[in-house]
Formats: sequence, C-alpha cells, structure tokens
Amino acid sequence: MEELEEDGLKNPTPSDSAPTPPETIADIVRSYKDTRGIVMTTGYWHFRFAFHAIHVIRTILKSELPIEIFYVGQQDLGELQISLLQQIPRVKVIDMSRLIDVHEPAVTGWAAKPYALLLSSFAEAIFVDADALFFQDPVVLFEQDAYKSTGVLLFRDRTITPFSDEPLKYFKSVVPEPSDYAAAGRLVRGLSQHDGESGVIVMNKIDGFFTLLLVCKMNSVDFRQDLWRIYHGDKETWWIAHELRKQPYAFNHPAGGAVGYPHPTKPQWVCGGLHHPDQDGNPLWFNGGIIANKYTHGGHNTLNLTVWATDYSYQDVEWEWETETSPFCMKPAQPSYRGQLKPRELEIARKMAQSWTILEDQIMNA
Repeated sequence: MEELEEDGLKNPTPSDSAPTPPETIADIVRSYKDTRGIVMTTGYWHFRFAFHAIHVIRTILKSELPIEIFYVGQQDLGELQISLLQQIPRVKVIDMSRLIDVHEPAVTGWAAKPYALLLSSFAEAIFVDADALFFQDPVVLFEQDAYKSTGVLLFRDRTITPFSDEPLKYFKSVVPEPSDYAAAGRLVRGLSQHDGESGVIVMNKIDGFFTLLLVCKMNSVDFRQDLWRIYHGDKETWWIAHELRKQPYAFNHPAGGAVGYPHPTKPQWVCGGLHHPDQDGNPLWFNGGIIANKYTHGGHNTLNLTVWATDYSYQDVEWEWETETSPFCMKPAQPSYRGQLKPRELEIARKMAQSWTILEDQIMNA
C-alpha cells in the first residue's frame, strides 16, 4: 500500500466543479479545452475494473494525462464509488445525466461511450474501456503515425472466420460505396466476422466533431437495435460513421491478439487478454482486465502475463474460446508473431496483478 499512499490515493485531491450543461451543439464545441486526456465510463459492475485501470495509468505507469470518468445517474454509481475515484489525482467524475437528456436517446451501456467522448472537455481524447490495461503511458497513442495522419486511431478485433453474411450485408446496405481503405479491410474482404473493437478510441474531436455526433446517433435507441445485434455493440459504428461521412480514419495494423501465458498443452498458443501492440510491435494495451474471465466466478484468478501473440496476416489464425476458468487462447499464423514480454513489461504485469488484489481489498473495506 505504500505505493498507493505516495501517489495520492490516501490524500484526496478534490475533483473540479461539474461542467455547465450545454444548451446548443456550439456550446459543446466551445467547452473543449486545448488539452489531451483520457475518457472512461463505468457503472457499478465495471467499477472495480475502472478503479484498477486508473491506478495502473496513474500509479504504475506514472501518466500525467487528466482523466474524466462519466456515469449515468445514481443507478450507475453511488457515493462510495464516486468518493473513491475522486481521491485519485487529476480525476474528475461527471454525471452525464446532469449535462444532457439521457432518456430520449436511452444512453446506457455501450451507448454511454460515444456520449462520454462527446461531452468530455478534451480537444484530443483517448476513450478507454474500464477493463483496458496499458503497458505504456497512454500518451504514446497521440504519437502513433496512424493518429497523426488522420486524427483518428482505431483498433481491430480478433480475426474470426465469418459464420454469418449479415455483418457484410448490413454494411453494404448503409455504405454502398465504401472507401478503398474499407474495401481493403477484413469485413469487406470476407476475412473476419468483425473488424473494429472499441476498447480504445483515439480522436481529435475538433476535426471529427460531426462524425462523433453521428456515432452518438447510431448508438441511440432509434438506430442501434440492428447495429448492436449484428455487430455486438458499438464497436463497428466508429469506423462505419467515418465511412458514411467520407472522413479519413486509421486502424492500428495488427488485429487483436493475446497476451498472457503459454497454453498448457498446445505449443505456440497464448492464452490471455485481447492484445494490441504499438506501431513498432511492442505491447501497448489489452482488454479484459487482469483476470481470466470477468464474467464468471471461477475466472477471477489473476493472469500471469509472460508472452504475447499477434495477428499481422488476418489469416490462418486459430482461436480457442474462453471458459469459466480460462481466457481466450490464440495460435498465431506463424511463430514470428509470438514473443516474450521484456523485463520492464514483466514488472508492469506483476504490479498489475498485485495491485488488483490490494485494490479489491480496499473497495471491500471502504
């Protein structure tokens, strides 16, 4: 606990006063400060993951980026959870329902993500899922060539052999003339059931403001029923919105891989969280938290992260589905797409697992 105390988790820093509710679209744009920061959403269920992810960013990685946490009313977070978050330096906790009418568009679940990004005060922002964990300071995302060239950086989901033609049919129905970039993607080429994932979104909101508005609209109650059913939530709406507006965007090249431990019986396989490297191939972040399976009681054991695997080819990748006690496992297309975590990354992984246990106890005893 010494490390937590030294970094201010035991010495609260009051969060800033609540922002003023916007009356017009122009008010939202005018509220953006010339700053960069991290945006997250959480409710009761994901709170412990968010609390841990913020600790990793602020205390283990020593990131100075400000963080804004959005929730939707008292049904999302209580006073205890808000108080714990407000004790962390440079973290602001914001009730979205005090800024906009959340009832008409039914802002809940996945829909809260684009609205949080829209309402955050940062001109350039990184949206981070509550269970996403980083090996590097998230600020490096702004220096990736894909972001600097387009103002938008997205990440790819796992390559899953298509088992339905509905995702591609729906895409063609709303985007009959896709860009060359989309035409070269996995969905249009029939290489994968999914293309994007939305665990991390990096966006220049000034340049992409109207596209961000469209993402919000696509995830509102009037439009999301088919989208969420076909694409399992908001994840494909981010790049499809850019296609609809003919606005440039870029995916990180590799598709989602795995970071964790060697498969106990299958050589070359890696079991663990959904892994994404940076543009130089170094581990950057992964989704799913530091436990084996966040959805099951038997999956709450922490992961021992030692190896990674990634997907540069979008073909010849094999996946073994998660179980009640184990995460997804991946066999990369070739041995060179697999590697060992370096000493610094191993130390970060060790601290991730250690801090999860400490923070779980802190939450339980609060």
